[in-house]
Amino acid sequence: MKRKTIKIEILPTEEQKHLVEREINCSMFVYNHFLLYRFNLWKNEKKNIKFFEELELLQVLIEEEEWLKSVEKQSLEQAIRDLDTDYYNFFTQQSKYPKCRKKDDKIRWYKTRNENNNIEINTKEKILKLPCLGFVKINGSELLNDKISYVKVIKIDDKYEALLTYEIQ
Repeated sequence: MKRKTIKIEILPTEEQKHLVEREINCSMFVYNHFLLYRFNLWKNEKKNIKFFEELELLQVLIEEEEWLKSVEKQSLEQAIRDLDTDYYNFFTQQSKYPKCRKKDDKIRWYKTRNENNNIEINTKEKILKLPCLGFVKINGSELLNDKISYVKVIKIDDKYEALLTYEIQ
C-alpha cells in the first residue's frame, strides 16, 4: 500500500487552540519521559526496552499523572512510537541521538492515528474531524476523500497546520 501526505492549514477556534496546546504538551511530556527512561536504563543497567513494554509503562504513567487522562491516548502512544523511530534512526546512523522536545521550540506538534473513524474529512464543507478537537475548519486545495491513516497537527508560532497521511490503494 502506498501513502500520500498532504499539508493543509487548519483554523481552530480559541478553545481548540487550547486543546491543541494541551495535546502537544502531553505528547511532549511522554516523549521526554520515555527518552530519559531509556537513557537511564541503558546507562545504569545496559538494558534496552521494547516499544510494547513502554506502552505498558505508559498505562502506569497515566494513572500516576492524572492530567494525562485529559488527552487522546493515541497521541500519547504515538509519542512513544515516534521515540522508537528516532532511536531506530539513531542506531542505523540515519540521524543524531534523540533530543528532548521543548516548550519553546518554534515548531511543535502531536500525531494521532485513525482508529474507528475518529478522523474524517469533509471536502465540501472544508472541515476536519479530529480526536479531542472535534470539527476544525480547514484551508486546502488538494484534499482527498480517501481514508486518512494519521494526522500530525503542527503549531508554528501562531499558525496551525495538519499533515494528513492517506493510504492509497
